[in-house]
Amino acid sequence: MKNITPQTASPEEFQRTRNHQANGMAGLPLVGDPDAVAQDMTRLAALGLRGIAVSFVNYLDELPFFCAEVLPRLARAGLREPPGSAAARVPA
Repeated sequence: MKNITPQTASPEEFQRTRNHQANGMAGLPLVGDPDAVAQDMTRLAALGLRGIAVSFVNYLDELPFFCAEVLPRLARAGLREPPGSAAARVPA
């Protein structure tokens, strides 16, 4: 908690830090429907973010949904190569 304790911080600051740290390694939660998540990622890109690591509560269930619903929206926003394009293929 970066040495922020109830004794060293205001109750508001302590709670804000505690809630933020609870999101796993101080990550930024992107929660919502596919449009909202893609919009948040687009905003982050507009602010200069060039890469992102994602995690899921239930990886096996949520990753296929993310790939099917969010990634195409990011491609339409110009943040990813469309599936099947030469640039999107991984070299053998």
